[in-house]
Amino acid sequence: MIRIFAITILILAFSLNAKSQTKLDFCKKWNLEGYIYWGKAFSPEETEKNDYLNFKEDGTFISVDEGKLENGN
Repeated sequence: MIRIFAITILILAFSLNAKSQTKLDFCKKWNLEGYIYWGKAFSPEETEKNDYLNFKEDGTFISVDEGKLENGN
């Protein structure tokens, strides 16, 4: 019973945190720092070292993927 209560509290805590996020929390430049695949961390490859994704408030984005600049909405 205590285990079920603890799991329920954890789920509520995470869902409350997710609901408190706003659009502005995501409107910024996100730099690629690495990958996590099946619990194992990997560094970006040499061609990806300067990759980023920049979300703007107007719904558009600018990104660099393996050195290629892209933008859109």
